[in-house]
Amino acid sequence: IGGIEGPVCDAYTYTDTELFCTAIYDAPELISHIMDCTCAFSEHVARVFAAHTRVPLMFMGEDIAGKTGPIFSPAFIRTEGLPRWRRILSPLREKGIRFLFHTDGRYGELLPIILDEFGADGLNPIERNGCNDIFHIHREWPRTILFGNVCCAVTLPCGTPDDVEDETLEIIERIGPDGGILIGSSSEVHDLVPYENAVRMYRTVKEYGVYPIDVDRIRERRKELAEVKKGAR
Repeated sequence: IGGIEGPVCDAYTYTDTELFCTAIYDAPELISHIMDCTCAFSEHVARVFAAHTRVPLMFMGEDIAGKTGPIFSPAFIRTEGLPRWRRILSPLREKGIRFLFHTDGRYGELLPIILDEFGADGLNPIERNGCNDIFHIHREWPRTILFGNVCCAVTLPCGTPDDVEDETLEIIERIGPDGGILIGSSSEVHDLVPYENAVRMYRTVKEYGVYPIDVDRIRERRKELAEVKKGAR
C-alpha cells in the first residue's frame, strides 16, 4: 500500500508501517499522494506486462496483514485500496490475464474483500501455523487459485522429511482433485529449511501430484508415514 521512513520525534523512531498508519490520521492527504504514486507505477507495470507477456498470471504484493490479523481496517482497504487495485487490475482483465494477490499473515475479514469485492483470482502465500486454514478457504472459494501451504514456520524448518511429505500429501489429497493448487512453502523456502526437507516436498508433488490424482494411493502412503511416526515414539 505504501510506506515512508524516518523519525517522528526525539523520543521514538517509528517503523515504516507505524509511521504510515500514524499518517493515515495525521496526514491523510500525504498518504493519498503516496498511494497514488505507487499505484501509478504498478498500473504502468501491469499495462506493460499485459501488452508483452505470454504468462497467463500476474502477481501483486500488498502486505496488509500480520500473524494476528489485518494491519488495516476493512473500511480503509475499501476506500483507499480497492479503487487503486482496480486500476492495476484493469489492463490484465482486458487481456484475460489472471491476478494473484499477495499478503503475508492472517487474511481474516479482508479475505471477502480481496476475493469477492476486488475479484482476485488467487492468493499467495497462505501462511499456516495458526494464521490461515487453506482447506476452509478452498471450501468457501473453490475456484480460487491457492499457492502454498506446507508450513515454513514449523514443518519445513523443524520437521522430519516424513513430516514434510505427510503435510504435502494432505494438501494434494484434499485439494488436488479439484485443481487450482500450486503447492509450495506457506511463504518461502528460507535459510533454516534443511535441504532434505525442501527436496522431499518437491519430490512428493512430482510423484503424487500428477493428474488424475490417485487419492487411494496417497491415503495408503499417509498410513505408512503414520506408522513410521508411531514406531519412532
